[in-house]
Amino acid sequence: MPLIGRRPLLMIVGTRAVTSWMSVEVIQKAVGPKEVFWVDGASHVDKRGDR
Repeated sequence: MPLIGRRPLLMIVGTRAVTSWMSVEVIQKAVGPKEVFWVDGASHVDKRGDR
């Protein structure tokens, strides 16, 4: 967090992401303007295979 300082922070987090706890921890420690956007049902991997 010292590198980010008081800069605005937007965290985009999937509700199924295994590491979502890290985003929550960072947002709690952030001292500048901050917002979390949760993506319902998303994880780190797109398993649809429709690309």
